[in-house]
Amino acid sequence: MAVALYILFLMSGLQGIYSISTVSLLSVKAGRSVSIPCLYQSTYTNYVKYLCKGFIWNSCTYEIRTDQRNSARYSISDDKKQRIFTVTINDVTNQADAYWCIVERHNAVDDGVQFQLQVTSGTPGFTVTNQQIEGFYGERTSINCFYQHFGENNWCKLGGVCVRGSEGWIDGSKVTINNSGLNFFTVTMSGLTFQHTGWYYCARGNLQMPVHLTVTEKPTTTSFYSFVGSTQKTSTSVVTSGGSTQKPSTAGETTQSSPVDLLSLIVSLSLLIVIVLVAVLIWLISRRRKQTKAQSSVTSAVRLYFPLS
Repeated sequence: MAVALYILFLMSGLQGIYSISTVSLLSVKAGRSVSIPCLYQSTYTNYVKYLCKGFIWNSCTYEIRTDQRNSARYSISDDKKQRIFTVTINDVTNQADAYWCIVERHNAVDDGVQFQLQVTSGTPGFTVTNQQIEGFYGERTSINCFYQHFGENNWCKLGGVCVRGSEGWIDGSKVTINNSGLNFFTVTMSGLTFQHTGWYYCARGNLQMPVHLTVTEKPTTTSFYSFVGSTQKTSTSVVTSGGSTQKPSTAGETTQSSPVDLLSLIVSLSLLIVIVLVAVLIWLISRRRKQTKAQSSVTSAVRLYFPLS
């Protein structure tokens, strides 16, 4: 097998294989979609990237490029900050396919790396619950990786280190791998920071599946208090789930309020309106009574001085 792959790479004319990296073999169910990230070196930041289909480099066909519009079947995006361009293949056909992540180089042979799709009409040999997961700063996030074959469980950062076995560390985040024994294992990353946003992949044996993690802030406290005649907003700090505290926004910054805060403001204003209406109603009733009493006094006086004959 190793000899066959070596011959394939020689026939393909692959150049600069270490300057671009991606997963190598994925199992996908026919009709589904799959996204594949391709990491490239910094010198390729402003170059055109494209996806080429075919087992042989010299005879592969262009499918999508970063300087062209996406199609219904293929889409591509380039994150120049993280130096990763991502291709998405929709409605995967029921046959094995090979693709190349390629960078178009000026006055030089293009640079690329191959990945293959193992397509099945039944349950994929290896898959995840979702290729897009989220986590909050300072907290943890988990994902289940489902398998149908034997092999060692791995959780890797694209272009970085891998955690094998039951636990390890990736960029300061503790990673635990718990094998349930029910054809899936759970990967948990704890102590998340913003730098952990990026592409990772689950792996077992020779199969991998990419997963993108997005780490965001989780605001938990922002309060508003309303008083009669004035509304006072108190938001001295925002305490995050990771224990960090953000300073209040200054000029030029915006502060977002939660639906609960707006509801409290609306309830307080409604209560104020009701109080004012009740006060006006009491005043009108009191005034009416005073007028009636005054009219009764005048009538009595008239009768006293001008008795009826």
